[in-house]
Amino acid sequence: MIDKKIARKLKKKDLDKVNTYLKTIGLSSYGQLSEDDINMILKTKFAKVYQYFLFIMRNGRILHCIHKDYDLLRTYKRFHKLIKWRNENIDLDRKYINEGFIQPVLYELVLAKRFNRTVDKKRILTDEYGRPYEEELIRNKFLVLARKKHKYEEFFTLFPYDRKHIRFSIANLYYGYLLRNINNDEVIKSVYTYNNNVVIHHDSENDFDNIDNIDVVTTKNPYDAQRVHEKFREWVYKREGISNPYKIMFWGEPEGKQRMVIRNMIQSKTNWSDRKMVSKTTKTSPL
Repeated sequence: MIDKKIARKLKKKDLDKVNTYLKTIGLSSYGQLSEDDINMILKTKFAKVYQYFLFIMRNGRILHCIHKDYDLLRTYKRFHKLIKWRNENIDLDRKYINEGFIQPVLYELVLAKRFNRTVDKKRILTDEYGRPYEEELIRNKFLVLARKKHKYEEFFTLFPYDRKHIRFSIANLYYGYLLRNINNDEVIKSVYTYNNNVVIHHDSENDFDNIDNIDVVTTKNPYDAQRVHEKFREWVYKREGISNPYKIMFWGEPEGKQRMVIRNMIQSKTNWSDRKMVSKTTKTSPL
């Protein structure tokens, strides 16, 4: 980076300042600096210009900038560490958000650098038909170096809790509600879906008509309700926290008379209007 003889004469603080300055101006090879050059740099008060960034993007737009750095390797390590952590710790990722209406969402973690038109080249990608194209810059000034799908945990509403302030992850619902009293020998539980709701019946064999025995979980749409139902089934059959998986029955979306029975139980439990019972989406605010 700089001449070794000159570097020995500098204090570590001054040497770090010189090296940091050279990184901020984006030089790829530093060459040798004279003592006059170094004295000029040490006397200059320069603004730190970050070169590398980690962005969280939502549907192609920047949501957050979570990391800024001068060093590519450090940023690259943080990028992969975060991707690995998310993949290992998210039980059910968010697929939909509410922006006036329920719509699909795609979160991405993007590693980008400040674009230098004289040095950098845009990435060449291929579309679904195999045709090559240049990837666009982010806000016309950031070049994408890598991007991966990013996950956020999905949260759900449980009646009668306030949907805006008290939300439950699927793990909270599974261990706190579905497996409640599961060791009672007389208890047989059932899980249903109804539109965008998941119904957990805690004693479907002995006291089916008692609405105090059901919990109603509300999701954003029927697809999310099916995902919750299938995730519950997967964990039960893997014996997660349960020794006898046959004590919980999964029925999916009921039909005919059974559907009307489940509808009446939900409506009696929640006092929801007929219009809400027909609706298949909800406008709960995303976290």
